[in-house]
Amino acid sequence: INAEYGQHMSDTVPKTVEKPVEKPVTTGPTPKSSEKSILNPEDNIASHINDITIVHMPDRKEVTCKSIWTKDAAGAGHDGPVLFILFRRFGCGLCQMLAMNFTALKPYFDVKNVKMVGVGVEEAGYENFVEKEYFKGGELYVDKKHLTYNALKTNRYGISNLWGLTGGSEIMKLYKISDKNGYSNDMKGDWNIHGGIFVIGANGEKTLFSHLQDKTAMEPDMKKLMQSIGYTDADMPKDLYPAHNTDVVCLKRSLCGA
Repeated sequence: INAEYGQHMSDTVPKTVEKPVEKPVTTGPTPKSSEKSILNPEDNIASHINDITIVHMPDRKEVTCKSIWTKDAAGAGHDGPVLFILFRRFGCGLCQMLAMNFTALKPYFDVKNVKMVGVGVEEAGYENFVEKEYFKGGELYVDKKHLTYNALKTNRYGISNLWGLTGGSEIMKLYKISDKNGYSNDMKGDWNIHGGIFVIGANGEKTLFSHLQDKTAMEPDMKKLMQSIGYTDADMPKDLYPAHNTDVVCLKRSLCGA
């Protein structure tokens, strides 16, 4: 696992794997009020998007969302939880850093049989996203009509409110981290739309975790997310935001100092 995901990711290895000496960790964002179901506390996210068709990349095959978390008549398919991420844009530096964070933690998701799935609003930036391995081991889809975003009522922000882009905002703090770590950022495509991070239970029967992005809370509370799939304080990773760690990013893609 260490060889595949980077030898400095010492705190992103399940306890079943021998760990090297631990490195200092980052703190991650402060949990915000959006750490709740985006519709109703008891809502089943999957039920709102089961029949929506999105495009699997890179083969561009159209599939229903339901097929992502259920088995077909022949018994093929996934039978565990699904980490379902609605990215803003593949060319968004914050989305790249978010994706890389889940890539670094993938060994923990594998232990709990959690499949990683990411959706973008367009193909712009997709090739670079894949080439840089921001979401290594996860499945990627495109929803050009924004049907999943609309069904789950994700936020949109226009130029009039500037996303809350002030020096002390969480977004600006995260942009500084992403820029320092070498994540690229462009303004191509629909940059007003926001997404969300959800953990959908086996067979889409219930929602284990949901986070709706807004201008004050772009990243989810990773501790709550990991708890939703069965981790406790004793066995969850010590560093829940490894993609914020410059050493990890520099080692992974040789971007720093390039």
